[in-house]
Amino acid sequence: MVTKKAKIGHLAKEFSWSDKKAGIQLLMAEITRKDRYRMHVEWFCQYSGPELSNEFGVQSTHTANGLLFISEWGPLRYAANTAFICAIAADLDISPIASRKLSETQINYMLGSNGRSYQIGFGTNYPMHAFHKSSYCPLPPEQCPRFDDKIPNTFTLYGALIGGPSADDVYHDQRSNEKQNSVTLDFNAGFQTCVVALLDFYVYGDKIRPHHDRPGSITLDEVDLPAPKVLTQKELNLKNTPDYTDILKKSLLFFEAQRSGLLTSDKKISWRGDSALDDGKDIGKELSGGYYDGFTNVKFGFPLCFSMTILSWSVIEFPSALRDSKVYFPTIDALDWGIQYIRKTHADMYEIVAQIGDPHTEKWIRPDQMTDRRLTYIISNENPGTDFTAEMAASLAAASVATKGLEVDGVDEMCLRAQFIFDNMTLKADPTLYHESVPSAADFYRSSDFADEIEWAALWLYRCSGRKFYKNMLSTSDQIPDTFSWNDKQAGVNLLKAIEFNNGDMIAPFCDYLLFKAPRTPNRLLFLDEVQPSKHAAGAAFILALAFEYFPEHKNAEKWRDLARDQISYLSGTRTGQSFIVGYGELWPLQPQHIGSSCPSPIYPCGEEYKDSNQPNPQSLTGALVGGPDAQDRFEDNRMNDNQNRVSLDTNAVLHAAVSALRHLEFKGTLYSDDGGGGYAAPLHCSMTLTLLMIFISTLMILDLRCY
Repeated sequence: MVTKKAKIGHLAKEFSWSDKKAGIQLLMAEITRKDRYRMHVEWFCQYSGPELSNEFGVQSTHTANGLLFISEWGPLRYAANTAFICAIAADLDISPIASRKLSETQINYMLGSNGRSYQIGFGTNYPMHAFHKSSYCPLPPEQCPRFDDKIPNTFTLYGALIGGPSADDVYHDQRSNEKQNSVTLDFNAGFQTCVVALLDFYVYGDKIRPHHDRPGSITLDEVDLPAPKVLTQKELNLKNTPDYTDILKKSLLFFEAQRSGLLTSDKKISWRGDSALDDGKDIGKELSGGYYDGFTNVKFGFPLCFSMTILSWSVIEFPSALRDSKVYFPTIDALDWGIQYIRKTHADMYEIVAQIGDPHTEKWIRPDQMTDRRLTYIISNENPGTDFTAEMAASLAAASVATKGLEVDGVDEMCLRAQFIFDNMTLKADPTLYHESVPSAADFYRSSDFADEIEWAALWLYRCSGRKFYKNMLSTSDQIPDTFSWNDKQAGVNLLKAIEFNNGDMIAPFCDYLLFKAPRTPNRLLFLDEVQPSKHAAGAAFILALAFEYFPEHKNAEKWRDLARDQISYLSGTRTGQSFIVGYGELWPLQPQHIGSSCPSPIYPCGEEYKDSNQPNPQSLTGALVGGPDAQDRFEDNRMNDNQNRVSLDTNAVLHAAVSALRHLEFKGTLYSDDGGGGYAAPLHCSMTLTLLMIFISTLMILDLRCY
């Protein structure tokens, strides 16, 4: 420890291309070994640390997640340069523990310790839109277009360290944001040398380095590597399993955030208030309640009914697991909030309210700010909607099974109401699709067919009523669906048939398609649709997990289960570090496309400026599953990226069902295969392997940049 007094005018507070004082002092300390230079270096590293520990009572600024923050222009440059100085200081025995710890925390931050890597091509969720012309432009002779934030760079600029996040750890992967996405040689220079210094200490510690000061190569025989840690299979499984209970609890918070009408006094979403209490007045009915669909304040009937059918199915299949996770009654409550509104929408004997609100004319305001009277859209035998009425019948029938024996209003008449709607409206009216009768829904919920809804409803009606009339409506088909969603329920139909007839071969073709033929991203997410792919992956996971539950002896059943588990591990960020569930994991979306949560505190008005603001949502939409990544696992956390950031009821409904299924398997002890519990040798110290790779691609970056 250096004890001499320093003069503050001699002390450095940064090390960069324009301020080299800290580097000079470090060189002088190494060359002369004099205390006054060592003291300056020691003070520099103390000042740069997260805690006040120097005699002058001044301290550097750190972000909440631990990044040394010197400038908003390229903050990682300064942090990397400081980390280098302090890594060498540690080698010179200048406060070695504190100095090396500071270096490690800064480099770890840059490599993704908080869920996002800032080095292109390395780690999880690395930048895709570097401010770098050559990697952005296509190959000649094609012309290079103007910079566009929505187009990823044509070529991967491997190894480049970008500018970095803001003072509150917020980063926007947008090329036009030069402060955060610029790349330069000096960014990588300090970063590279610090990584080399840390690697050197990791490999050799205090031992004499071989080939010191002369050319040569290092072999593994010269390196004393730590023994690999051996994990039992149970430990490995536990490490790789998301907290299903926590996801379920958070998912229910999303449903609560979507509630319309008069809210309960025990509400958990503080930024939500009563809203749309006058819904239905334009037709003389009281139609408050229900759920807003997703990012809009519209109550779309079709996806709402599907969502309630799916919640009912999860309650029917997994009551013990839901009870064990203490989410059984909260799930019933979420179901009841939707189903009571659905009962209300049967406004007249042959009239059903299919939608309230027009998504094309609504304003960007929170629901409780709405004052304009909202349009009510009606389905009738004169203005039919075959798929919608069938789904409504299915939701009531499934809910009657799920809530049987519980104190739920209308539980004894739900099945009868469902039969009436199906028999007298679905089957008797002219076959018509939902969006054809409710044109304002076409841009949001364009239905493609109604045959699957008819069988879907018939199966649920048979479950609640036992009438063979509905069972006799079932048909056989060799067509294999390619997803499971609000618009294509054939996979659900096939699974319900398989369960009813105890024939796993009725669902196996779909599960095997997902297993062997369905497209996936490089990190193995089922990529069944480029529009909100997460909902399709979650829907598939639910079918796969439930198929395994009923047909565990099928030759591929364990692979079905593993694929289901893998999808939720991806969506929760357990496997990649990037969670797509708001509020879950280490790195989750900050800009879900959702009007209410994008607005400021309820005491302030909301408007279009919050829609277009490229800032995190002021309110947390906890539990929402956003649209998901693109086909290459890239994710742009930007509110106006519809495909990747939109949220919806039906998306969370299939997430809730899939996670309920996996929690059920976990509860039963069948989430993993019993392979004897053998040990698993973890890879040689990950930090060493990753650092070696880092050095390699950083060098590539430096060589690459010499051309520009």
